[in-house]
Amino acid sequence: YPTAKETAMPLSLDDYLNPDKFPVTSREGLSAQQQFRIDAFNYDNLVRYKDEGNALDEEQVAILKELEVKVPAQKDLRDAVRNG
Repeated sequence: YPTAKETAMPLSLDDYLNPDKFPVTSREGLSAQQQFRIDAFNYDNLVRYKDEGNALDEEQVAILKELEVKVPAQKDLRDAVRNG
């Protein structure tokens, strides 16, 4: 059987930037590129913090859950933004 990740619809740029879909990690007024950078930075730091054996608080868990959906979509979305 395919995994949920394999059957998931690709994330559109509008969805990626939608504060209703990603209320914890979306920042209004940023360009797509700025949002990508912030998300990648926060994702890397949270994963590193967790991997070092630290416990995440409730807000950090919520942020990481959103970023686990958003960050894998970044490459395709970055290409779409570049290619207009």
